Amino acid sequence: MVEAVLGGTASIPCNVTLEDDEATLILWYRSDLRNPIYTLDVRNTSLRNARRFPSSEIGNRANFDIAAQPPTLLISNVTTSDARDYRCRVDLRRYRTLILHTRLRVIVPPNEPIMMDEHGQHLHGIVGPYDEGSTLTFICEVDGGDPYPNVTWWRGAVLFDEDFNIIKQRFVRNELVLRRVQRTELMMEYTCNASNTHLAKPIVASFQLDLNLLPLETKILGLPLILLAGNDHEFTCETRGSRPRALTTWWLDGFKMTSGVSDVSREGGNVTFSTLRLTPKPEDNGKKLVCKSANPVLPKATIEDERILRVHFAPIVNVSLIPSSSQLGIREGSDVYLECSIWANPWIFEIAWQFEDRPIVADLSAGIIISNQTLIIQNVKKDNRGRYRCHAANIVGHGYSKRLHLLVQFAPVCSSREPKTYGISVTETVNATCEVEADPQEVSYRWSLDSPLGTLVLSNWSKAPHRGFLNYSPLTGNGYGTLLCWGRNSVGTQKEPCLVNIVLAGEESKIFEKLFSFNGFG
Repeated sequence: MVEAVLGGTASIPCNVTLEDDEATLILWYRSDLRNPIYTLDVRNTSLRNARRFPSSEIGNRANFDIAAQPPTLLISNVTTSDARDYRCRVDLRRYRTLILHTRLRVIVPPNEPIMMDEHGQHLHGIVGPYDEGSTLTFICEVDGGDPYPNVTWWRGAVLFDEDFNIIKQRFVRNELVLRRVQRTELMMEYTCNASNTHLAKPIVASFQLDLNLLPLETKILGLPLILLAGNDHEFTCETRGSRPRALTTWWLDGFKMTSGVSDVSREGGNVTFSTLRLTPKPEDNGKKLVCKSANPVLPKATIEDERILRVHFAPIVNVSLIPSSSQLGIREGSDVYLECSIWANPWIFEIAWQFEDRPIVADLSAGIIISNQTLIIQNVKKDNRGRYRCHAANIVGHGYSKRLHLLVQFAPVCSSREPKTYGISVTETVNATCEVEADPQEVSYRWSLDSPLGTLVLSNWSKAPHRGFLNYSPLTGNGYGTLLCWGRNSVGTQKEPCLVNIVLAGEESKIFEKLFSFNGFG
């Protein structure tokens, strides 16, 4: 039996050896026809010049090749009706007639394969994209063919799946299952091959597999060991392997960074660089900086890289009272504690105190003590009122606290150390004032007269804001002398009274001369 492909050429051998003087007549018969389909008449001539007579049933499709070994009947454009038994009859000059039998089988090629996914969608060209790690099912169905074709799947040039089934008359199916598809399958060509003979090339259909790929690696590049607070810094995160390009986000201590971020891609999106521009603050020291990357169509599968920020900054300084509530009522004579709170990285190598922007030097005899970060003022006085601040320095720079205004409550004292003098006649009245400094300023005043007749109380603790007033008239010569004024508030009573000299009009100069002489000038 010989085979030929539909539409091709059949080669039917007549397995004899022909010599010029041996054969006289060669006849070809087909089993469905009584008369020869092809005649080669060698009578009275040579093989080369033999007469040829194809039948009308086969026409010019047939040709007998006597030069072939063995001689062969060639039938072109084979049809299914050519699939018959054939006889080659050879009449010889000196020997008996030879009859040789051959069966021709006509192979009908299958139709072109139809490739589908599990949902019945036809596949061709580039298919997908499908997700990396998913399980994929592809179906190849082939219609027709005699005999039934072998339907196989090929991965590239390698046979991958040769298990097929005849699912219904004239249909052959091969179902390909790719489990947990890997990134190596990207743009891999899969071919469905349908073949029922070695005489013709297989009928094929192919597609290429497109995939969504998870990022393989993400890393923060070149992060400085030390960052300076207040300076601009750039951080770059490189992500490789994602298809399509990775979506990169930055997180600082769990909070997403939305400003100062820019992305660029290279190698067709396989490599993505994300840049974060950040100006670290002191409070960022020790925080975790995280770069997260994900395929935008596979957002649940993220990879990340992280760094701990090391931020250096100049001292941040604050001054407070200990306890803080003591500022509400510090009285003279008490001890005051000022605490210098310092936040610095790295730690400080210098700390100093200032009062009214002048350096404070420890002086135990004056009650000024500096202990670590604490300034102690013992037996605080009115003169200790004012603005205090703390200064600290590290290798980054200097830091100054805000000024703390220390308030000290004190008993009244005279605003001026010099006494006032009024020269009046006996019948005149003077409006004497007693000006004091005090905190609190709610002051009561007491007046008395120191005269040649002794000390006389004129008024006993009358209240007035800021100053006391007394309308005084000598009335007699013994009414001249010195008015004494004391103030009193919640802290205490004034120790040294304020003085107002009341003299006879025209004698004020004598009072100044006495004061001048008393002070040692003359």
